[in-house]
Amino acid sequence: MIIGSVPYLNTRPLIQYFLDHPGRTGHRLIYAIPSRLVPMLREGQIDIAIPSAFSLFAVPGLCIVPSAGIVSYGPVLSVRLFTRMPVEALRSVALDTSSLSSVALARILLAERFGLNPAYIAAPPDPEAMLAVADACVLIGDPALRALLAGYESIDLAEEWFALTGLPFVFATWVARCDADLGDLPEVLLAAKRYGQACLPEIAECEAARLGFPPDFCRRYLTESVLFDLNEPEMRGLFRFRELSQKHGIVSDPTPIRVYGQD
Repeated sequence: MIIGSVPYLNTRPLIQYFLDHPGRTGHRLIYAIPSRLVPMLREGQIDIAIPSAFSLFAVPGLCIVPSAGIVSYGPVLSVRLFTRMPVEALRSVALDTSSLSSVALARILLAERFGLNPAYIAAPPDPEAMLAVADACVLIGDPALRALLAGYESIDLAEEWFALTGLPFVFATWVARCDADLGDLPEVLLAAKRYGQACLPEIAECEAARLGFPPDFCRRYLTESVLFDLNEPEMRGLFRFRELSQKHGIVSDPTPIRVYGQD
């Protein structure tokens, strides 16, 4: 089977097993940005993916495969609103549309926490170019970490979510078509997560060299900023995200969040 993953630091612990043991499980790994993974999944180009969690209630026919996720309780570092002015003064925001979850999260927080409804502009993930056309910009993943290390002023959207709700935020989960036959893949992904969690320091060191980030920064990010388990509190956070996405008109008719194999 074909597994679709994003090419970011935060998913590396979930896929490291497949990189260290290519071919052992019979499953193949490919990369795409989160927003591209959903069309690939629906079109049958891949069998399972880890796209934005937003897709679970915005796109019919998809189910969560609860083997692992990308979760934060508070500051996540890699999903941020960058701005050169006070947030309260924002009139326009450029959005990196690579991640639908982060776009929806930004819109919810600007409305709920700051009472704002700015104009939104889709733009490639380049902070200088984005801030040239808007008062602020949203970046995710490695580009957000790079901008953070470069010293851009920003707020952490996961930290704001936790302050608003008291719940973790689920950025991404393994997702499949509800009618798919995944065989042993859910169990393989669960074992792969445990493998990655057991070698986080080694992953951090290798990724730091690849990305040009400080090793300690990568280690703290993978061990403190992001978590990889999905349990009852994480599911409550996901349901709250669905509720607020509907409240703010980001998705008008959200589908039920379904769990693979439980229907």
